Amino acid sequence: MSISAWPSLRLTNIDRSFKKAVGLVRTPSANEADEVSQALATFLVVRTCGYLECTVHECCIAYIDHKASGPVRSFARSWLNKGNNPTPQRLIDLAARFNTRFRDDLTNMFDDDDGRLRREVSLLVNLRNQIAHGESVNTGARKALDLVADARIVCDWFIRNLDPR
Repeated sequence: MSISAWPSLRLTNIDRSFKKAVGLVRTPSANEADEVSQALATFLVVRTCGYLECTVHECCIAYIDHKASGPVRSFARSWLNKGNNPTPQRLIDLAARFNTRFRDDLTNMFDDDDGRLRREVSLLVNLRNQIAHGESVNTGARKALDLVADARIVCDWFIRNLDPR
């Protein structure tokens, strides 16, 4: 099975939908109430974590589907769990299932700059879980947008490294 374009249409659509949510926070309307801005920033945290999960999952599926067939493909797909919290360690463990170079490269990326990206992605997942479980979270637009940028770094790594072509 060949693939003509990467990122795939599915990944492009996920990204397009996500950009709409980012735009609501990046460029709020002039008369937007503070409560609305806060709610949109909170919503963006949830969407950002979901964007990370979906992008990683879609990259893995595309890579497996185009690199394997038959029972090997079925076996490899059975190891993918959609909806797991995309903590840095879970993402590293997932990358390691493909090969040790992926594991080492992703680990280094998370640990560069004194572990900043590891801390921020962990924070993203923790905030999303707190929001999902009804806990009060006070995340402003600036922090939500910073978490978007950090999630995109990780997504871009998966898109680059799991290019099925």
